[in-house]
Amino acid sequence: MQAQGDSNVVATQEFFQQSELAAQALLQDDIEVLHIGVLTPINAILGGADLVIFAVDVGNDWVLVAENEIATPQDLAGKNVGIHSETSTATAMLAKTYQDNGIDPGTINTLIVPGSANRAQAILQGQLDATPLLLQDVGTILEEAPGKFHVLVDWADIPLASGVLAAKRDWYEANLDAATELVRRMIATNTAWKADPSLATDFLVEQFPDSSRDYLASTAEEYLSRGLWPTDGGAAFLGDEFVAAIELLKSTGSIPADASDDPSTYVDLRAMDAALQR
Repeated sequence: MQAQGDSNVVATQEFFQQSELAAQALLQDDIEVLHIGVLTPINAILGGADLVIFAVDVGNDWVLVAENEIATPQDLAGKNVGIHSETSTATAMLAKTYQDNGIDPGTINTLIVPGSANRAQAILQGQLDATPLLLQDVGTILEEAPGKFHVLVDWADIPLASGVLAAKRDWYEANLDAATELVRRMIATNTAWKADPSLATDFLVEQFPDSSRDYLASTAEEYLSRGLWPTDGGAAFLGDEFVAAIELLKSTGSIPADASDDPSTYVDLRAMDAALQR
């Protein structure tokens, strides 16, 4: 989770290789706030978990990368396609691509490889023919194997956020000030990055020390140009776009057809609204 500014709220990070393990850690009170793709908390809520989504940290930064010989989505038939998990946000977008192009998922050899960076290495090593990747990992494979891969589908227009903040409702209610401060820091950081992209590059250099600064600077520019680091806490996504996201997830079978269409089933905007007023 990104954070800047001084406060009594101290945020530490813990990484989980699989989204299911991260959700389990939240439900078991091993962590207080979960930063994850939007589908995981939606599914948990629909499964009976009393969670709440309260901000968006990263918009949809997923694309489908494939070997150059795969020119259209229909060419994926018979190919090895890697996914993070059956219930990940990117897998829902992949299902949408199959649906839009009349592709029978049964014709795809689907392999579970958790982690975008791990799938980037797998496609470089020839273990995968195509896979969803975060934009930050696309440049890596294009640099290491120029002319071998391309972006087959860009999912920028699909309203599914890659990074939302979620918490158990009882924690959120009891710690609304802390949740507000986390959102305020996130907004402050994203606003600072928008004003001075070099700050975003500095952050990425700390996170990915093995990558070149030039590559990370171009990654930061791509994220900023796409508006992927929201400066409003994700107000647009958690409003009207969230309804569209629920409809999309229903249409792909990613969530039950009778799932609630009411954003308040999943979202609470009090922390975000308070953060925007500070």
